[in-house]
Amino acid sequence: MEFILHALALLENGERAVFFLKTSALEGKKRYERLFKPFSPKMIYQFKGRVICAKNGDFENMKKVGSAVSYAWFEWVKGYNGVTNICWI
Repeated sequence: MEFILHALALLENGERAVFFLKTSALEGKKRYERLFKPFSPKMIYQFKGRVICAKNGDFENMKKVGSAVSYAWFEWVKGYNGVTNICWI
């Protein structure tokens, strides 16, 4: 959250920042109050299936076990005050 808040502070109006995050980033009262309430993402691009992310680039091992984690792209546009839209990709 701190990294995202810092990145958003560096943007000029109309500029955007996009982050690849676990979908669980949407959870949490503190995160909601400090990040999502004052800075609504413009878009969330939710993956329809699980994306394999490999620690230290070990994709072969991850392909064997799969992934239980859901990921999405979160897009913030500085100055955007509308509702957050979700698109499945």
